[in-house]
Amino acid sequence: MAVQCALSLRLIWGNTAFEDEAQYLWAGHVELASWLTGQPAWDTISWMPTEFSGAPVIYPPLAEIANSIGGLVAARLLSLAFIEGATVLLWLTTRRLTSTQVAAAAAVTVWVLTSSVQFLSAFATFDAMALFLLTLATYLVARSPTSTRTLVLAGLVLALADATKYATALWDPVIAALVLVLIPGWKSALRYVACLTGCTALFLLLGLLAGGSGYWTGVTTTTLNRDAAAFGNTVAPLSVLWQSAQWIWPVVALALVAVILERNWLTVVLLIATLLAPLHQAQIETTVSLNKHVAFGAWFGCIAAGYAAMRIANAVRGHPARLTVAMNSAAIAAAVIAFTGIINARVMYQDWPDETKPIAQVEQLLPSHPCPCLMMSSEVYQYYLEDKLPEATQQSLIGSPYYIQYQVGNKTLTGTNAYVQAVRRHFYSIIELDDGENPPLDATLMHVVSTTEGYHLVQVTLWPGGGAWVYVYRRP
Repeated sequence: MAVQCALSLRLIWGNTAFEDEAQYLWAGHVELASWLTGQPAWDTISWMPTEFSGAPVIYPPLAEIANSIGGLVAARLLSLAFIEGATVLLWLTTRRLTSTQVAAAAAVTVWVLTSSVQFLSAFATFDAMALFLLTLATYLVARSPTSTRTLVLAGLVLALADATKYATALWDPVIAALVLVLIPGWKSALRYVACLTGCTALFLLLGLLAGGSGYWTGVTTTTLNRDAAAFGNTVAPLSVLWQSAQWIWPVVALALVAVILERNWLTVVLLIATLLAPLHQAQIETTVSLNKHVAFGAWFGCIAAGYAAMRIANAVRGHPARLTVAMNSAAIAAAVIAFTGIINARVMYQDWPDETKPIAQVEQLLPSHPCPCLMMSSEVYQYYLEDKLPEATQQSLIGSPYYIQYQVGNKTLTGTNAYVQAVRRHFYSIIELDDGENPPLDATLMHVVSTTEGYHLVQVTLWPGGGAWVYVYRRP
């Protein structure tokens, strides 16, 4: 756990907020404000359940509490706490299933060094919380698979995990399969499986009924019917599998060894759980959030890795020469896993640009050039400039590259033409353009802004593969 903490802390200060981090922390601010005042902080609160891929009333308010105490760093430390909790649960679950400390130690070692796990422990989104709840439900099932009371509690925790992040439900069948393989006698096992799945489904149904139709819309549009092509990020299935392999190859390799050596259904279930995210995202042809999703399956794969380590330890016990070879091989393997994990985690954490300079420039301009403004990375600016704008109209003051309605006479414009006309008519006092969010729109606006009288380029910040350009409007 100390090693895991150190690996996370080296990342936490390494970059500005990612858009998802900024959006969920902003959502938490909105939710808390609405709870405290009894009224939505602004009228955009109603769309959150329909567009968020997790219930906005669960993780975002909790993260905002941390954010209000210590900013983005505190919110990321909250994720570290959840991942550390998952590490403890991995130890306890592996120890419970294998009855050996060797297996538990091997499981948590591989887990801590996996790049996706390092990344999630320093990333302020709902993933870490959902993963912790999923692993807690798994531990409860492994601890007492024949206790009805425990299975009801596990069903409640699993439903909460699914509500925190809807995609977590992909691993619900894995928990049910664990009950099936842990209990001897298929008739008895099926009764307990029915208890777990029935309780989970009941709690989820109650949650959907309480949340209303907006939540079901969110579940279907963001998770069940997610269209990768609509986001312009369709990826070939083999490419999805290749990227997954770069992040979790040690877990998959050791899980395969466990299946070969153990030859039981439990290790097969654990291997399948490891491969669920890569196979599912290869099927829908997208790598969106893949680096996070593979960590969910890796937790199960690390239990299988523990089985492989236990088998190897038993084989070399009493043979000094074999033990020496096994220990040296384990040390080399751990070094390789650690090296690749640390490098890949760092690459993940630098996958989005550091916007410190353009944010500081916009903040400096705001007093003399009040919004409305247009920011390509709107969520990030919304988060960092939250205290610089009137709260009641904050959302409407910072425009995004996703949607706009602009009135010209009696005609309401939308899409690219609306942005063009808004710029031509000097609607925005500050414009930040970058080539990461919506490249076609950004290219169009770059031409329009640079050829519209009154807009002046005040800052250019370049990063590998792109950059950010800040324009300000000054009356002639």
